[in-house]
Amino acid sequence: ALACLYARHLGSGLCGHVVRILRTTQAEEGRRLDTTVRRALTRVFADLEHPYWSRRYTFGGKKLGRPRSLIGEERALSILVDVLIPLLLAHLRSADDAELAGRLHGLWSGLPRRAPNTVLRRMRQVMFSDIGDASRVLNSARRQQGLHQLYNDFCSSQQGCRSCILYLAHRAGKKLTEV
Repeated sequence: ALACLYARHLGSGLCGHVVRILRTTQAEEGRRLDTTVRRALTRVFADLEHPYWSRRYTFGGKKLGRPRSLIGEERALSILVDVLIPLLLAHLRSADDAELAGRLHGLWSGLPRRAPNTVLRRMRQVMFSDIGDASRVLNSARRQQGLHQLYNDFCSSQQGCRSCILYLAHRAGKKLTEV
């Protein structure tokens, strides 16, 4: 998939292509702008096909009945959240492009929550006593990324839980929906 992505954008550059999408995409009829931009950006990855690998899982493997995307929608969204948005934001800040950075923040704030992973499940157990509270607070990919950041800053470091203000508030009986 990476080779196909590189080959597809060899002449124009992937970053330039993504910035053009961010700059020129307009809201589709009946959709919000952030939804349209998200779809356009994830399609950069999810639409990748290869004549051999889109129809096989292994070298010499049985040919599949229909072609498969090299990168699925969920993985494309992960790439958008974990790689593309931080990369673009750094690029736009260095280029002093506040307009496009604002558009990117609009996209970032509107991203739906992603499927839970080990870190999110662990943090939900540590930070929330009520599953309903967790669902209300962790209602976007941006907030999930925040929990990943807390995990990296405290849970997986030597600082530990005793220096995490949110954990301490939870232990003191405060609901995170009130903090």
